[in-house]
Amino acid sequence: AAFSIMFGTCIAVFDGYGRSMTRSLELMFNRDLRSGYVISIMITVIGSFLIIYFFGKNMKSLVDVATSISFLIAPIVAVVNFRLVMKDFPDESKPGPVLRILSWTGILFLFGFAAYYVYILLS
Repeated sequence: AAFSIMFGTCIAVFDGYGRSMTRSLELMFNRDLRSGYVISIMITVIGSFLIIYFFGKNMKSLVDVATSISFLIAPIVAVVNFRLVMKDFPDESKPGPVLRILSWTGILFLFGFAAYYVYILLS
């Protein structure tokens, strides 16, 4: 039962990630990416298998890699999200000046935290 639940969850995450990545790239580059979904899923599957293959025997290393990737990707995702909101939303739905300042503050915090994390890892 646990395997079935986890397997179903993985399939749902791969599908959702592939669809959201394809749509994000379409919005960013104003192009119709018909093969983007398949490419996104293949990159995710290959990357997942590589991570599990290299780090599956040592759970601590796997968690460390997942944490590192999350900390380093978060600021990039925040910038892309902010750019998409400011570019593609209708003017009446775009955030006001206070939320824009809050967004940039959060983005700066994420970059600062990622830089601090890299500093800690290297020292």
